[in-house]
Amino acid sequence: MLNVMSSTGKLHSPQHRKKELLLFLESEVECIMLNNEGKMDILSAEHPFLVIDWGFGILEVINIDSLIDGSHKAVGALNLFAHKCQNIVFTLPPQCCFTADVGAQLRVLSEKINLKLVYLADYQVPFQHDFLESFNSSEDAVLRLKGAIVIRKIIKDLVDVTPFRTSAFNLLELLNKPDISFDYIEKCINEEPLLIARILQVANSAFYMRRNAVEDVQQALSYLGLDGIRQVLVQLMFHNLATTYFSQQKEKLLHCECCAYLAVKLAERKSKDIHFLGKVRVAGLLHDLGSLALQFSYPDEYAKVADLIKSHSSTIQAERSVFGTDHCEVGVRICGEWKLPDYVKSCVAEHHAFTSANNERVNTPVICANAFLNLEIEQLPSIDYAPLTKFFALTPNISNNEAKMEVTAFLYAAWKSFKAEHENSL
Repeated sequence: MLNVMSSTGKLHSPQHRKKELLLFLESEVECIMLNNEGKMDILSAEHPFLVIDWGFGILEVINIDSLIDGSHKAVGALNLFAHKCQNIVFTLPPQCCFTADVGAQLRVLSEKINLKLVYLADYQVPFQHDFLESFNSSEDAVLRLKGAIVIRKIIKDLVDVTPFRTSAFNLLELLNKPDISFDYIEKCINEEPLLIARILQVANSAFYMRRNAVEDVQQALSYLGLDGIRQVLVQLMFHNLATTYFSQQKEKLLHCECCAYLAVKLAERKSKDIHFLGKVRVAGLLHDLGSLALQFSYPDEYAKVADLIKSHSSTIQAERSVFGTDHCEVGVRICGEWKLPDYVKSCVAEHHAFTSANNERVNTPVICANAFLNLEIEQLPSIDYAPLTKFFALTPNISNNEAKMEVTAFLYAAWKSFKAEHENSL
């Protein structure tokens, strides 16, 4: 069973939490038996029910009686548990039914805590309960609660990190305003020496292939445009996180760098638009933002995800089984909190999926590059990137198999170039 998070944010072992709950409940029930499966069998003279500690601060109350009315101790226990736990699953086995008077109590309780209801047949719940989310299995209800808990914790963990306290983040927020002017942006940048240095460095980098040097912020703005400046700011935020909060995740960071490199190489086969290529690079760097965040906030739990992946589960399936959510969903939430561009959010959401709508969009080369790295280099389960290769193949009238062979050979050559440039990191 996973460790659980207390209201203070301190991790407690399941045994610690059981003792805490036993102390809390000992004056409220007649007898509590703790079995080897981690269940607390709460046995009153008339109203028996079970409580399961699922970890992550989630409790499940399972009724045993055939009829549950408003005076049943299982209903009363919900109010007791609500003082110690904000996430509760209330389960009705097939032989159990509510009476109508329970509905009002559950409505009040649902306004205080995250309450989920589990039952199989409509006759078990004889009242309207649109205020409650219901499920057919305890596992599904627990996963829904777990996913919400995980995302809330990650957002909280990242709220106070450096990107939110830098001029780069503040300026990125300003760029989202429709009436922002170049003059005001130039003024803001000129007040930040580090921003000036980074923007000039990027504008004069080999990526932008300029013949004449960009010498001041005004020239950089004129050349890069608002989209280009936005790309620089997002890269600044990412590299700051990579060198501080995510610095222990060297393999994942290298994967992000390599994916961005390969995605740009693929995109160059279809476009020479430097601003489009810049977006591809940013999307490639940030596509696994959710994975970095999950491992940052839950390093021990993510080790279990890695074990599941080794047993041939897909990354998405493994993450959902442990966390109730996946790195794509987490990443999208972070993109929203950080107000990152829509093309970044789209790539973060879709980089493990392929649809025909992906074609000719920023995330197309990223999806292809990521799947190539997963399947061919990292030997991980992933989507088949073959349907995308025909889009990037240069040979006309080519078959699907020939397109895959051509693009795969191209990607292998590009990967070897990246590997040579980063030999010390690999």
